[in-house]
Amino acid sequence: MECHLWPLRGRARSVATALLIALGSFATLATSQVQPSLGDRAEGSFVLSRDLPGFAGRFSFDANAEALAGHERVVLKVEHAEYWSPPAAPRSLGPRIARVDGGPAATWVGLRCFGVACLGMYEITFRWPNGVDASTVRVGWSVSAEITYRDAPDRDASLDVEILSVSDPGHPPTRFFDQEVVLGREEAGTAQHVVLRSSTPIRTPISIEREAWRSSRDAPPPIVTVFVSGAAGFRLLPATSNVLPVPDRCLQSGCSFTFTLTISRQAPAPVRVPWGLVSREVAGLSAQRYRPGSVG
Repeated sequence: MECHLWPLRGRARSVATALLIALGSFATLATSQVQPSLGDRAEGSFVLSRDLPGFAGRFSFDANAEALAGHERVVLKVEHAEYWSPPAAPRSLGPRIARVDGGPAATWVGLRCFGVACLGMYEITFRWPNGVDASTVRVGWSVSAEITYRDAPDRDASLDVEILSVSDPGHPPTRFFDQEVVLGREEAGTAQHVVLRSSTPIRTPISIEREAWRSSRDAPPPIVTVFVSGAAGFRLLPATSNVLPVPDRCLQSGCSFTFTLTISRQAPAPVRVPWGLVSREVAGLSAQRYRPGSVG
């Protein structure tokens, strides 16, 4: 009997060894896909309206020789998010980027630039579009750069992205609370409960913003509704900003109040809903998520 068991043990040992080799190869492959890189980012915000229809900002991307030695890829990227108030039909301001330092022509694809020629100084401009009924739009924008390498970069390598100057930004409000809600494939919806506290009377409007809906599958955006105690609920559309109703007592003294966002999907595609709170006066303001029954 024992002579029949040895081949089985040997086969089990061979299978186990093969599994270990396969797992080790997979781990090595996964690790090798993470390339060393250097990066930097700068960001700002501004407000446009019919009375303030244009914005221009200058930014630069610099890197020393050590940062470019042995590089595989250089990418410079500009991103922006729009928050219309009152809500307008979804549209983009369509920013334009122009080189202003007389450097070599760079390869821009949309708002992304590829290659060493991207180093330099640029100006980005935004203009108020025609035929828009909204009164204002707050724009958050950022510039980021990344250099990737096959091997680790030189210890003296450095790069810098900087916003150098801007035209009148329109006194934009400050975003003091950010959250991103993610729904799994099996979740039909969720409710997010938030408590907002102010140590002083609230004299400046607080707005709730939702970022633009982006989906590679042309899926309809999820439905987001905001409920504040004592006020009617309202829909929070993508790329919009709505004034958050504040209880009367908060206009007279410091206070706290709660509100709820309900999020429900309209399609089985993955769902991400980034949103936040902004105000021009944020001293003494704070917000945090809570579970019902846990707020004192």
